[in-house]
Amino acid sequence: MKFRLPDITYPLIFVATFLMFFLTPDQVDNLLFADYFEKCHRNLAEYISFVRYEENGRLTNIICGPWMVYLAKWLRAGLLALFTTAMLRTGAMLLPRRDAVPLLLWGAFAVLLPWRAGLFIDDITLNYVPVSAMLFLLVVTFLRPGGHIIGWSIFAFFTALMHEGADMVIVFAIGIYTLIHRFRLSRRQWAIICAYALGTAVLLSSYGIWAKFGASTAPTLSPKAVIMALPGSLLLGVALLLALIFRPGHLRALFKDSTFAVSCFAALGGAFVAAATGFGYLRSGWFGEGFALVAITWVVLAIFPRKIIAALCTLTAIALAIVYSSAICLQNHYRKEHLEILAAIDASPTGTVFRDLDPHCPKIALNYPASDTWLDATQLLIVNLIQSEKAIVVVPTVLAGFTPAQSEPLPGDAEAMIFGGEIIIPDRPFLLTDGQGKPYERLFVDFADFVADTPEGAKKMPAFLRRFTAGDGRAYVLVTPTDATIKISDLTGLRLQ
Repeated sequence: MKFRLPDITYPLIFVATFLMFFLTPDQVDNLLFADYFEKCHRNLAEYISFVRYEENGRLTNIICGPWMVYLAKWLRAGLLALFTTAMLRTGAMLLPRRDAVPLLLWGAFAVLLPWRAGLFIDDITLNYVPVSAMLFLLVVTFLRPGGHIIGWSIFAFFTALMHEGADMVIVFAIGIYTLIHRFRLSRRQWAIICAYALGTAVLLSSYGIWAKFGASTAPTLSPKAVIMALPGSLLLGVALLLALIFRPGHLRALFKDSTFAVSCFAALGGAFVAAATGFGYLRSGWFGEGFALVAITWVVLAIFPRKIIAALCTLTAIALAIVYSSAICLQNHYRKEHLEILAAIDASPTGTVFRDLDPHCPKIALNYPASDTWLDATQLLIVNLIQSEKAIVVVPTVLAGFTPAQSEPLPGDAEAMIFGGEIIIPDRPFLLTDGQGKPYERLFVDFADFVADTPEGAKKMPAFLRRFTAGDGRAYVLVTPTDATIKISDLTGLRLQ
């Protein structure tokens, strides 16, 4: 039997992702949902009610608390790697060929899905990766004849409970399919639709979803935000346009296959979901992007001859080997750094750790590693919410020697000082609120806008604020500009907004 490279794609992906999941420290939402579960005294009914009110009704988030409390790290990493492999396998089931599909599809998934947006953190993974696998399988089941009506209806119901964004994508795609077929569907298909609709209704009955939606503010829309949220969908749009111009016959043949058509509809639905969130975060288009990449792979397999496909497979295998080996080595480095910071927090009487951190990850690793854990406002917020002994924060090493007397005053009513190339201001109230607009009980990070005076004139300066304890035992606030065009060395004054 002739050996083929794609034969080992699935086990290799399992091993590579297992190592990434295992080496990524528990952080942000992992800590939060575990704390929720513990505060509910591990009472599942109380915990479910709490999560539905405070967060949302997603089954994935409900699972996360017991998942973190009861399962060992190695077991969680193994299950997440299995879910990731299942996402690839079920995505491949949507495609017509089997020989080159796994490798090409994973190449598309690895590069164009936003893994860099925390997708190796358990809770975030649970919200997206297994849900995508379930969506792919649901579409395969819906479009292909056969199968047990009751069994697949139950599956559809639980799939709908996973994520409201995924529900909007599937409702849109299956809705268009139903309209095109003039509502002439089989009993099994109608049963799946009804079960999915019921699951969606149960999920959307969660108070937390609507409270957070009402409290959210639309971010500023930019072409970069659209491109970063929807790279696969945009590429699919370009590919379909080119096919319409140069290969209209191929395009008509592709759309005659319901699986390809529904994948395109789902990609369009995902674009609408991302637009509804203002393209505010990288994961906003995840579910539609998965289907878009399936459709792009379908186009590649349909247009290019086998020799070119074989060459693409070889190049993809080499590229993936470089990306994952780099990402695994770097994540191991950041894991060691994380453990050292935890030890420093334990040793610090105040919780302030003076350490220089470099969050910039080499591009060769596609920003997979969690390199900015202790510079992340959400991480600092959560670790301080779940404990009340110290005010935990990590600030640059130079601030260990900070005193107002040795700093350079910066003109303006912000009463700012420059020390060691950093901006310090006196302690001030922090006003950050949660997703429902409620103030936090313990808050040591915030965001605020200042007016920066520069030689070119006054500029708005958005900034990340961290409260830290200096050597004199007093609290001060470190002000870090979030606009890369503003240089601290250029400031001639700083005023309150």
